[in-house]
Amino acid sequence: MRRGCEWITGALAILTISPLAFSLLCVGPGLTDGPIRREKETNVNTIVKAAVIAGLLLPAVSANASLTVTPGLTVTNACNTDIAIAVHYKGNTGWSTTTFVSIPAKKTKERVVSSSNSIFYYYAESMSGKVRWSGDRDFAVQGKAYPMKKTTLDLDEDRNRYHLRLTCRNA
Repeated sequence: MRRGCEWITGALAILTISPLAFSLLCVGPGLTDGPIRREKETNVNTIVKAAVIAGLLLPAVSANASLTVTPGLTVTNACNTDIAIAVHYKGNTGWSTTTFVSIPAKKTKERVVSSSNSIFYYYAESMSGKVRWSGDRDFAVQGKAYPMKKTTLDLDEDRNRYHLRLTCRNA
């Protein structure tokens, strides 16, 4: 079954909305007796009822609702070389570890993870393997244990994020 105006080559679809129905008007070009018209009307009684109910309930629901967005961890690579970082963090469902995330030289990666907890463990190294950030707690990344470094970061409330800045000097 064909839908819309595709049944007329070069047809133009015009949608009109009235209080009781939506109408789709298809107009085909180049006909001697005037345009071909095909109208589809859909009763919107159910849609109107749903909109009225939603309009009445929405103020009551939103009056007590608040939107909470979990802070993210932003990582800045201040080195002159690309790095890869894996992070162990406490999310909404408990502790998790990411796979390695690449961050190009002198770039920042937003929302590497989302966490309301300010404690993070991370292991990072340059792509050449010459520079490493490691610690004394092992966590598995794709089945291999890496010695991760613990850090406690302050929440930047204006940006809703924790920020970890890696320089080649603090490796």
